Amino acid sequence: MRTTILFIFSALISISIRAQEIKSYDLNVNIDVASKRIHVKGSMDVDFKTSDSISLVLWKSSSIHSIRSNQTQLTYNFDTIAPSPIMYIEQGRNLTVVKPAGSKQKQRVFVDYDCDMHNLVGWAKSFSDDWIELNFYCAWFPINGRNFTSNINVTIDDQYNVIGSGIVTKKKKYWKMKQAWSGFDNVIMASRKLKTKVLDDKDIRIELDYADLSESAADSALAECKFTFNLFESLYGAKDKTNLKLVITPFAEGGGYSRKNFISWRTKKFNFDTRCGLSHEIGHFWWSGAN
Repeated sequence: MRTTILFIFSALISISIRAQEIKSYDLNVNIDVASKRIHVKGSMDVDFKTSDSISLVLWKSSSIHSIRSNQTQLTYNFDTIAPSPIMYIEQGRNLTVVKPAGSKQKQRVFVDYDCDMHNLVGWAKSFSDDWIELNFYCAWFPINGRNFTSNINVTIDDQYNVIGSGIVTKKKKYWKMKQAWSGFDNVIMASRKLKTKVLDDKDIRIELDYADLSESAADSALAECKFTFNLFESLYGAKDKTNLKLVITPFAEGGGYSRKNFISWRTKKFNFDTRCGLSHEIGHFWWSGAN
C-alpha cells in the first residue's frame, strides 16, 4: 500500500494536472492571524499549450475576487462540491480557468482571492496563534504541476517571524521569499517564538529554525543532518549544500516532508524516530518520490 501511495503521489506531482503549466508565481500574501484569513493578490505565468483552459487546485474555503489576463476578466469555474482531484490535498477543490478565444497560449494571469483558514487542520499544515504552516497540502496557492519558480512577499503582524522553502529576507514592511529553482511547493511558516541556529563550516551550511525544542536537541538535530548529508553525498554524489534548511515544527508527532534543500519535521524532542525521519527526508534530495 505504501509503495502504491508513493507511486501515485510521484506521478501526480511529476506531471501537470491537465498538461498545462504554471511556470512562475509572483504573489503578495497578507496573513491576518486574528481573523485566520489570508489575502493573496498577484500573478502567474501560465502556458495553456494547446488547450483552451487550465485546471488548478485551490483551498476549498476561498473567495475569488477576480481572475484576469491584462484587462480581460477570465471565465472560471470553482467547484467547491466535488472531491479534490489530488488525494494529498483533501480540502482542495478544482478551479478551471478558461483562456479567451484566439489569445496567446502563454500569458500572465492575475489573481485576487481570500482564503478562510478556520478549518485548516490535519497533517503537515497549521494556522494557529503559535504556528502557521501553509504549503502544497492546503493549496493556499493555485496548484498545477511542479516545475515553477516563485517570488512571494508576505505581510503579517510584526510579532511574527517568517520562514519558508525559499530564500527568505526581511524587508522594512514585509518578508520576501524567492525560489529561483524549479519546484512544486511554496511553503510559508510563521511564529512569534521562532529561533534559528546555523551550522556553518567548510563542509556544509545548515540553517535550523524551531520553536519548542531544547538547545541540546537543536544541536543534535543539526549534527545529525550534517552527518547524514555528508554520508549520502559520499555514497551517491554531490548535491548543492549552499542553502540547506531544516524546520522543526512544534508538534509532538506527524512526520515531515522534503522539498529542494528544505525539510519540515514535526517533533518536540530529539530521539531515534527523529534521527530516522530526518535521514529519510534528506534521502529525498537524491531520490525525490522514491520509496
